[in-house]
Amino acid sequence: MTLHASKTVVARSELERAETRVAALEREVAQLREAVASHADVDRAVGVIVATARVSPVQAWDVLRKVSQHTNIKLRQLAVLLTRWGHTRALPTTVRTELYRQLRTCQERRRPSGEAEGDRPAF
Repeated sequence: MTLHASKTVVARSELERAETRVAALEREVAQLREAVASHADVDRAVGVIVATARVSPVQAWDVLRKVSQHTNIKLRQLAVLLTRWGHTRALPTTVRTELYRQLRTCQERRRPSGEAEGDRPAF
């Protein structure tokens, strides 16, 4: 193999490695963008729960997580539903039922002893 051919093989190999690395970095950037968008959706949904149910952000996050688990809806998808619900008041029945259940549980934990339980959370 000549020196020129040898340099060409090395250059192609380096180019292939660089292209592979660029593709991996592009995938990583896309995943990070998706994560940032998802985080924003979840933060907005937590805000909706905090504002409407008068619970802390930590409690709202816990409610959101549990509703997601019990309805088998991905957290981001649920967050989008709840954010829309904050504007439209339209929410699938299964989600609404589980949301009320989780909020009732959350509010029962923070209710002073002797206080009566209502039919629905302050929501």
